[in-house]
Amino acid sequence: MEIYEKYERLSLQQTLDSMLDIGYCPRPACRTAVLFDPDSAMATCSACQFVFCKQCNMTYHGIQPCNIRKCKSTQLESLGGHRSSSPSLS
Repeated sequence: MEIYEKYERLSLQQTLDSMLDIGYCPRPACRTAVLFDPDSAMATCSACQFVFCKQCNMTYHGIQPCNIRKCKSTQLESLGGHRSSSPSLS
């Protein structure tokens, strides 16, 4: 039964990773799959309620332009990773 459960998790992860409107919460303790609204730069994690910018994965900054270079360096310091990588489900 354990092998089948691992197969199910990996299959779900692969499916989510292939969907363009799915990302992951950038909070390391959460990493929940998040459905992205294609008409918005903002995303909200349904598990921890973190509201973040889809471009830089930092706290949502409204109409202020996203500075991806600045946000990525800050993100690496504060989060230790990048949103686009899926969480390990093993």
